[in-house]
Amino acid sequence: MDRFRQLVDEYVTDAVEADEDLGPVDEDQPGLVAAVEQALTDEYSHEHEDGAAEFLGEFRYDYTGPLGESLTWRFHDVWEWDLDEWHWSYLWACHAIRWGVARYDAVKATQAPVLVGAK
Repeated sequence: MDRFRQLVDEYVTDAVEADEDLGPVDEDQPGLVAAVEQALTDEYSHEHEDGAAEFLGEFRYDYTGPLGESLTWRFHDVWEWDLDEWHWSYLWACHAIRWGVARYDAVKATQAPVLVGAK
C-alpha cells in the first residue's frame, strides 16, 4: 500500500517538525521516524487496509518531553484517510461495464416494447 506509506511518512514528518522532542536523542530514544519504520517493518502487515488500520490504532511511541516527563505519541484523526488503491485493470473493467450498460440501455430505448403472451 504505497498510499498508506506516503500518508504515514507525511504525518510523521509533520509531527517531528512540530515537536523537536520527537526527533532522535540516543539509542534508547531513536526518534519517532525510526520507531515507525521499525514497527512497519517488524510488527505490522500493512499490505491490506485492515492491517494498516490496526497499525494506526495500536502504534504508540513513548518519549521524554522537554521537562523530563514521560509522554506518548500516537496517530490522531486518521480515520478519514482514503487507503483504497485500485489497480488500473480493475478500474478499466468498471468503465467497460458502465459503457456496456449504457449501450444496452440506449439500444433498448430504441426498440418497440414486446408484449409477452399477446397474439
